[in-house]
Amino acid sequence: MDRRSWLWRRKSTEKSAGETESSGGSVSSHSERFLDDQAYSNQNSQSLEVASTVDPRQSDHDHVVKSLSEKLSEALLTITAKEELVNQHVKVAEEAVSGWEKAEREVVALRHQIGVLTVKNSALEEQVDHLDGALKECLRQLRQTREEKDQIANEAERDTNLHHKLEMSEKENSDLKHKISLMAEELEIRIIERELSNQVAEQASKQHLDGAKKVAKLEAECRRLKSALKRANDHPLKARKKPSISITEKGDFKETGRFGRNRTYSFEEIDLMNDFLEMERLVGLPGSSEVEDRLKKDESLETAEYKLVDSENKLKASLNQNKEAESKMVDCEIELKASRHRLEEAKCKLAERENELKLSRYQLETASAKLAELEIELNASTYLLEEAEFKLHNTASRLEVSEAGLEAANVKKEEAESRCKALEAEIEILVSKVDCLENDIQKERDSSRETEAKYQDLKDEVSRLQHEVQDTKSRTQADEFRFLKIKQDRELAITGSKFAECQKTIASLNRQLEALATLDDFLIDTNEL
Repeated sequence: MDRRSWLWRRKSTEKSAGETESSGGSVSSHSERFLDDQAYSNQNSQSLEVASTVDPRQSDHDHVVKSLSEKLSEALLTITAKEELVNQHVKVAEEAVSGWEKAEREVVALRHQIGVLTVKNSALEEQVDHLDGALKECLRQLRQTREEKDQIANEAERDTNLHHKLEMSEKENSDLKHKISLMAEELEIRIIERELSNQVAEQASKQHLDGAKKVAKLEAECRRLKSALKRANDHPLKARKKPSISITEKGDFKETGRFGRNRTYSFEEIDLMNDFLEMERLVGLPGSSEVEDRLKKDESLETAEYKLVDSENKLKASLNQNKEAESKMVDCEIELKASRHRLEEAKCKLAERENELKLSRYQLETASAKLAELEIELNASTYLLEEAEFKLHNTASRLEVSEAGLEAANVKKEEAESRCKALEAEIEILVSKVDCLENDIQKERDSSRETEAKYQDLKDEVSRLQHEVQDTKSRTQADEFRFLKIKQDRELAITGSKFAECQKTIASLNRQLEALATLDDFLIDTNEL
């Protein structure tokens, strides 16, 4: 049913309510009149029964009055039955209205609960989104801390490798320094040996020069002595031959001693013996003083020759030693150059090692500083990670609680929606019942109008009959009439109270119908929203 039908129904119910009120007043007045007429009819019937013996024409009127009273009683019975039916319908309508109001209250409460649950749901969704963002942030921080931890581990491993390389380079550096010190000591020793060999060579060369000078002096002396001997020994040829032979032999001996030196000491002894014999023979000759002088000179010459031979031997030995020293010196120079080259290479390597050591120390210092910074950052990140894990645990627990609350809210929402649907179905049923009740009430109103019309007709007829019978009443029936009047008043009071109750029920039905109409309008408005 649409809204216009309900508005029309509301207007019709308002009109019908006004009509029922007016008709209620008219019905009440008609009922009073009807009761009065019934009382009059009863009085009349009684009076007719009393006066039946008096007037034979009165019997017909009594019969008509009886029939009318019977019809009136039947109409009253139908009215009471319809009133009971109306009361039942009113009770049903009241129950429907109470159920409707209860359902409306439940619907309002459920809508309020749904609104609260939707607000809670939105708040929980916002909280879930916030927690999801916090969870993502925590995961990002966790990933970042893991990457930083891996980087710190790699840098620590690199630092350990650098420490190991540094230790190895320091060991190699110390070994090289030890080798360089040994090579320097060996070089110093060889330099000292070279200096010593140079000194020995210089001494040998000096001795050689001294020997050469002495030999030159001796040769000059020998030549002088030879020339003197030649001048002194010109007249004795024989005596001069032997000395000349000896001198030539001595000269050959000198030459052989100077250049060959292949004779043995036996030949020298023989020559000495011959010289000794020659000297003795010369001493026996005249002019022995000159001979003695010559002999002395020869002896000095021989001694000089012996010394010359010794000096030549020493010179050769010194020359050999000098050559050996020179060869050793050349070898020492070669070794010295090689050692210097090795020393320079070692110094270069040492400088490179020192540079590498400085670089590795600098890298180690920077790595240790970075390691300290990374350890501080790692501690901070671990603290943040623990805090994030704690927050994550709390958020997870809150999320579980919120999900449970959300599920409960969804369940309540579904229950409320199902109850809403059930209430809407009940409302539709109640609306259909109210429509049926309205139709029944409308039918009852139509029937009440018909009965009222019949009642009016009967009343008119009764009044007409009363006017006809009123003339025939006697004063003797005043007591009976008073008694009947009292009885009639009681019955009228009872019927008036019943009729007032009927009017009240009709008015309450109208109010309930208006409430139902307003509720239907509210439901239509909510459905349109």
